[in-house]
This record gives sequence, structure tokens and C-alpha cells, in this order.
Amino acid sequence: KKILVPAKVGDLQKTITEALRISSEGRPGPVYLSIPVTLMGQSAPYKVATLKHKAAKPGMPQVKRALQIIEKAKEPVIFAGSGVVRSGAEKELAEFMKLTGIPLLTSLGGRGIVPEGKPLVIGSPSYTFDIASLKASDLFIVLGTRLNPVNLRMERLKLPDKMVQVDSDTPNPKFKKADIYIQSDIREFLLLINKQIKARKQYRKRPTSRIYTTFKKSYRDFTASAHSAIRAQPSKLSSQKFLLELSHYLEKRDATFFTDSIWIPYVHLLPRARRKRSFFSMRSYGCLGFALPATLGACLADRRKNVISLSGDGAFLFNCQELSTAATYGLTNFIQIILNNSGYSSLHDLARAQFEKQGEYYLWKKIDYHRFSESLGVKAITVASPRQVAPALNKALSGNGPYLLNIITTDQDNLKGAFWTE
Repeated sequence: KKILVPAKVGDLQKTITEALRISSEGRPGPVYLSIPVTLMGQSAPYKVATLKHKAAKPGMPQVKRALQIIEKAKEPVIFAGSGVVRSGAEKELAEFMKLTGIPLLTSLGGRGIVPEGKPLVIGSPSYTFDIASLKASDLFIVLGTRLNPVNLRMERLKLPDKMVQVDSDTPNPKFKKADIYIQSDIREFLLLINKQIKARKQYRKRPTSRIYTTFKKSYRDFTASAHSAIRAQPSKLSSQKFLLELSHYLEKRDATFFTDSIWIPYVHLLPRARRKRSFFSMRSYGCLGFALPATLGACLADRRKNVISLSGDGAFLFNCQELSTAATYGLTNFIQIILNNSGYSSLHDLARAQFEKQGEYYLWKKIDYHRFSESLGVKAITVASPRQVAPALNKALSGNGPYLLNIITTDQDNLKGAFWTE
């Protein structure tokens, strides 16, 4: 985003505060902060500083124009992402849905904006689910999410002819142009449009969305079938069977959840996001290793809540040494789960599918994560069968951590033909 260099030691605090403001305002992004070594031995007075954010507000003509387009649509769908979370607009979005009767589809980054299971919440369906029913939509109201290939499920999610898009960032010319693009803080937009709807007595809440009704039934059937097939597997512990056991265990328990990107196809096996800001996931291979440090930050921010990091063993190896941070700071609410299949099996299967004579380049000999974890001061539990899952989770979530769960899976998680290769 920007390069900041303080000229003198007295500017250092102001420069750091400005860097934090830029990095967290609007669409978050990096700031390069360069502190000259000549300043390191100097001192300056310290003053308490606060970050002052300026939320961009939409123009009233834009809000009214957006409402006109929404009123004319027969089967609109809200498509929302992490921008709603960053603006703190969850309550306003829920009110907008209640006022209009429009169903909510989310990107993976927006999962849990409105608790899954609430009326009109389509949520973030599995990437392996056929989303053909969404093609009946004649309008997408895009709130705080990018229309990139991953969010659009590698083009499987077809955008309708009409779009209203609201984002804190400027329009990206690489993506489809919206009929009306409003550069605004999401919460500010929803506050204004909700006020307009409530002021217009002639505005009538639309009948139950056919898209939502159709989708809800078909997705319920899809998940039930998938879960039954996994439970019918032999007693060995596959990655999918563990995820289903984990989801069942956490259904009535409160925990914040961070995952690395490989679990994108398995959303239907992950615990439901029953409250806001309870699920976080990166959506790119370039972000492997995200879950562990993010979990450390969340544990430090609120030591009262259990926080789970879910990684494959490959992603875990990007920064596994940070287990020592959990031990050093006594993070009793920290739980690291590794799905251990001894390699980058997804890359292995992609390579085998696309190249001849592919060797075992992405697989490795077994690593003893149990002993490694204990050597860094983190308690470890190795799980190798379905019956061991619940007792291990009971111990890890007891608040007496930090813990690492080394889940030994018996499969290679064959992802050949998955969405990102097509």
C-alpha cells in the first residue's frame, strides 16, 4: 500500500500509528515501515496515540438508486464477504435481510456474518456442491467481497446480469462491472438503505425466496448424503471422518476456528459458524501457514476463549516453531490440530494428474510431531482412530493447554479433479 520512513526519532510514534491506520483502514493491506538504524539509539517523549478511522459514507442518490434496482428484482441474492466483518456491519446486514426477505450467500471469508442456521442464510456452501440453483438469481447485491476466481468457485458461480456492489475499495477492472458501484464502508451503506426502506411505507417485504427454498433442500440432502458416506467408511480415520467428528463435537461448544486453505472443499464437514467472528480461513495456497500465528494472536487477545488452529502437516511446517510462543506465553486456550498424512498430498495428486512419471516428490517420511511439540513445551496427543477423537478434544479444550493434536490419517486425501484443477 505505502512506504513510510520517519525522518527523525520524534516522528517515529506518529509514523507507526499512521502505518497501523493505513494497514487496517478500508481493505486491509501491507505497509512497509522502514526505521533507519541511526534512530535506534535515540529517544523521544512518548504520548498516548489513538487510531482515527474515517469511514467512507455513500451518497444518498447512490443509495436510492441501489434501492430502486433491488425493488425491481424478482430473485435477488446478497453475496457478502469479510468486508462486512471488518466494518462491524453484522447487525445491519441481519436487519436488511429481515426488512427485504433477501437470502444471504457468503464467501468463505464472510462465513458466520449471520449465524448459519438462521432464516434466509445460504451461507458458504461446499465447493463440491452443485450451485446451479443460484443461476435463477436476477440480481446480486455484493457487499464487501471480491469477485475473484476463488470466491466465484472458479467461475462455477455465475454472476447475474445485474449487480449492485458496495466496497470500501475502488472497483477492480479485472472483475465484472456492477450496474452501480458504491465505494463506501459497508455499515454506513446498510444504515442508510435500512433507514430508507423503513421510511418508505409502500415497500413490501418480498415473499419467501424460491432460490433459498430450493437451495436449502438440495444442500441439506447433499450434506446428509456426504455425511452418511463418510460414516459408512471403514473404522480407519480419514481426514474427512475426523472433520465430521470434530464438527459434531463442537456443535454445542464455543470455540473460535482458524484454518489453512486446503479445507476449502470440505466446508460442509466443518463446524457451523453459529456466531460472528468465529471462523477464519485463507482462500489461497499462497497463504499456507496462516492458521497457527493467527490463532496465537486470537489467544492473546482473549484468553477466556478456546481457539483452534486446523492445518495439514504441510502447512504446519511453514511456521511450526511458533509452538514455542504458545508455551512461552502460557496460552492455555491454544489448540493446534494437524491432519497428518505425511506430505503435501493435494499437490502430489495434482502433479500426478497433470504430469507423466510423477514421483513421490511431495510426500515425506513420517515426522514425530508428538515429540516435536513436547520439545517446545506444548502438550501433545496423538490420535489414530475415530474412538480416540472425543477424549482427545475433551482434554485439549479443558483450558489446561496449550495442546497439539496429531491426527494420524490413513488416506492421502485424494483431491484429484477438485475445483482448482478444472
